[in-house]
Amino acid sequence: MIVQMSHRHVWLSLVSFVAVLMAGCARPYLPPAIEPADSDGHFDGVLPLLETYGALHLLWIHGMCPHSKEDWADPRAHALASRLGVEQPRAERVGDVVYRYRLDYRGRTITLDMIVWSPLIEQRRASLCFDSRPSGDGPAHDACGDKARYPYERAALNDGLKSGLMNACLADALIYVGDQGREVREHLLPDIERALSGSPARSDRAVVLISESLGSKVMFDIVQQIMGNTSPSAFAADARATLAKTRQLVMFANQIPMLDLVGPAPSLPAKDGATAAGDASSLRGFIRLLKDYRTSELDGSFARLKLVAFSDPNDVLSYRLPRDYFPEAYRTDVINVLPSNDVVWFGLLENPLTAHQGYADTDDVMQLFLCGNPVVPGCLPAQ
Repeated sequence: MIVQMSHRHVWLSLVSFVAVLMAGCARPYLPPAIEPADSDGHFDGVLPLLETYGALHLLWIHGMCPHSKEDWADPRAHALASRLGVEQPRAERVGDVVYRYRLDYRGRTITLDMIVWSPLIEQRRASLCFDSRPSGDGPAHDACGDKARYPYERAALNDGLKSGLMNACLADALIYVGDQGREVREHLLPDIERALSGSPARSDRAVVLISESLGSKVMFDIVQQIMGNTSPSAFAADARATLAKTRQLVMFANQIPMLDLVGPAPSLPAKDGATAAGDASSLRGFIRLLKDYRTSELDGSFARLKLVAFSDPNDVLSYRLPRDYFPEAYRTDVINVLPSNDVVWFGLLENPLTAHQGYADTDDVMQLFLCGNPVVPGCLPAQ
């Protein structure tokens, strides 16, 4: 017997099916969760800082996986300009690895310096191309191109993890924490000092350091070295004076808790099941030196530093920072922001690549980054 369904029944069945799909496909952390959730979760965004201090210097570094000016620095700068509704900036070279963009917003200048260090390790990374499958796009393609040589079939998901995640991305962490990390720092240090020494924010007193993923380790290794007065460069003193005006640290896909496992165990006691930063933590070292420099050189007009760590709960490569990660004497407030960079399918899976790299493309994340918490009304132009 053939059962005929009315158009109404077909429509109701379709609506029910779509509803089931939608229920199984959601972004559970939009708007993002913020901890601490009380008034201590307040932080200034980029634009309120710009309004307060008149000019701003942003120093931004990428993380693991292959990156270039064309696929990372330019898109970041152009997307920022689009959100602000200003003219698209053009890049200027500051040494070999820093690209500078200038954005004028409501009569004030943002100097955006983008640090592109991936090419410094591309040859070492490519030594794993013998184990990567050919790919038309993604990290495996960016790392190997036509040099991918693995001749055997792999399941698509497994190959994405092996060729893309392991060989093209996580390899960067092993390269950097090994002997080649010293060479990377020696190459980056003079360019970063030069960029900081020429900062217009020296007089306007507003600097924000922004890092992504593994870039947090690279960034703080270098700025700790600058603040530690160990560099003989002619730019070092000016760079130190600029860094001393750091108002905020922003970390996307924060990996510091994992990376701080490199080096001695911490001497501070653990609290609430979380361990404070290890004694070799470059982030902790930079903040201590920054606090000491401010105490001795500046007027103390800003007493506490804000550190804002963005970490998607489904980003398997990033971590929240425990609230007690730094001693109170360091005068640093840690705010964790937990967004959903992509949809979660049936509570089982969020795209791992988007979860780790999608912060700058998530509107709620960028609104907090630009406008702070709570969001300042009228901070961004109407789109």
